[in-house]
Amino acid sequence: MKNDIRDALLNKCIDFFNNIHKSAETDEHFGTPPETILIIFGKDQDNNEWKPVSEREAVFRYSKQSIQEAAIDAVPDETTNGMYVKEASAQIYTNKNGEAFITYRFGKKYERCYRYTVRNINRNILLTQEMLIWVS
Repeated sequence: MKNDIRDALLNKCIDFFNNIHKSAETDEHFGTPPETILIIFGKDQDNNEWKPVSEREAVFRYSKQSIQEAAIDAVPDETTNGMYVKEASAQIYTNKNGEAFITYRFGKKYERCYRYTVRNINRNILLTQEMLIWVS
């Protein structure tokens, strides 16, 4: 995956993570949101439907303080805290049709998958046509 596409997808994950924290500040009934998110980039796949990442290309760990590269075989800490897990995770990959898939896991019953069209306009990567594929 090209770095500019990876960076756009990484920023999308960070925004999603931060938005979960903002919305949780008003309702503590469900527990405390994850402290970090493990962001797993998979190698490009040859399919048009969501599938779990089969082969990893890069892994990052983000907290509100920083983002760091993580070990390629890192796994999230899924200790539960209310409806959340201690460490959220995201699996990301692109396909040859110019689509990207991001699956977020914030708890055992808090997962969702989105599909985006990846567009390069004047050397700017845009993630367009966001579509929610599934929710659990």
